[in-house]
Amino acid sequence: MSTTWRLYDDMRDQGRVTVQRATIEQVQQVDSIQRVRGRGLAKTQNDLIEHIQPVGFSSNPGGGDKIEAFFMDVVGESTHRICLAVIGDRKKTRHVAPGEAIVYAPGDNSQYVHVTPNGITVNAPGQNVTINGAQSVTINASAGVTMNTPQVTINGNLNVNGAISRLTCPCC
Repeated sequence: MSTTWRLYDDMRDQGRVTVQRATIEQVQQVDSIQRVRGRGLAKTQNDLIEHIQPVGFSSNPGGGDKIEAFFMDVVGESTHRICLAVIGDRKKTRHVAPGEAIVYAPGDNSQYVHVTPNGITVNAPGQNVTINGAQSVTINASAGVTMNTPQVTINGNLNVNGAISRLTCPCC
């Protein structure tokens, strides 16, 4: 039997994994490790616990009464406590249909990326959307590209492969 399985069996047999719910009070980022300070429901203070984040995703949840977390004591030791998950204000959580995902900014539920089987929506009311560092950007659309904006600015050359149509408008 491997050491991992023996450790798992010991933890299971002794009930040595404890999980507690807490409110996040502060977030501290030091190099690549994020630590959170939280207060448990039993008013226990959890000071600068490492926040484990999923691969490819990181966020700074901030703090406050509506930001909650789940802390786990590894091998039942409070000296080996980690923060497993951070939950935002559940009143703002969107309903997500099967096969969909939403990523939104903590503290501002109006900014989000919504991925559905039918397409992707980026919602950024009153904000700028910027693509940085790309050598080139390609849009492949089978039916067309529409820009609903009062002005388009091009800094550089415009190369057109195809016809340019002049649309009539009341001002011209």
